[in-house]
Formats: sequence, structure tokens, C-alpha cells
Amino acid sequence: MFDKLEDLLVRFEEVLNELGEPGVTDNQERFQKLMKEQSELQPIVDTYKEYKENKALVQNEKQLLEKQLAELPAQDSESDQAESALLDRVKNVYEIVNSESVDDVTKNEILKSIIEKIVYNKEKDTLEVYYYYKPQTQ
Repeated sequence: MFDKLEDLLVRFEEVLNELGEPGVTDNQERFQKLMKEQSELQPIVDTYKEYKENKALVQNEKQLLEKQLAELPAQDSESDQAESALLDRVKNVYEIVNSESVDDVTKNEILKSIIEKIVYNKEKDTLEVYYYYKPQTQ
């Protein structure tokens, strides 16, 4: 599927190059055909480019999270147990959210049980997700 999308992206660039050539309007039939093809490919190409950008963003975020996780100090066993319990809860929520047998209203309520808030940073064009987590203090 992605190979076909890459081919469409290449074809779109070819169409744009052809439309940019001098004298392209001399042959009105060819010009109209190119314009039609461009208008058909534009939304597909835009969506695919957005997908690629989002995929890169997710990869970068994943690497950043892995780096931050590696830099976390070692924690005591009580804290490890609390995090393990939270992780189990998140896994359960994930399974429920991905289940086709659970309705959307229930999925929404389940997500609300672990997510405190979601903040959109317009300047950075990022989403920040805040989870309910209160580490145990000794």
C-alpha cells in the first residue's frame, strides 16, 4: 500500500513539473488532463504527507520517552509496585479501548479514568497528555 502511495507522490510531482513547463497551455486538452489529475491526486498526497509527518513525530516522541525513561533514577520496590499497578491498569484500558465489542461511550469513560487532561500547544503544534498518577510517599 505504501509503495502505491509513494508512486502516487512521484506522479503528483511529475504532474506539477509538467504543469510548470512553458507552453503547457498550448495544448488545452493535455493541460486540462493534467489539471484534473492534479486535483484528484492533491487530497491523497496531502493526506499521505500528513501521515508521514505524524509518523515521524510519533517516532521522535517515542525516542524521547525512551531516553527519558532510561534517565529516570532507580526507584524503591513500593514505587515499583505502584507503577506496575498503574501499568496494568493502562494495559487493561488499552485492551478495552481496542475492543470492538465495547461501545464508544464506555471507552470514553474508561479513558477518563486514567487521563487527567489533554493540552494542545498551538505554538509547538503538539498534544500533551497528563495521566492520573500520584506516586506513593514514604
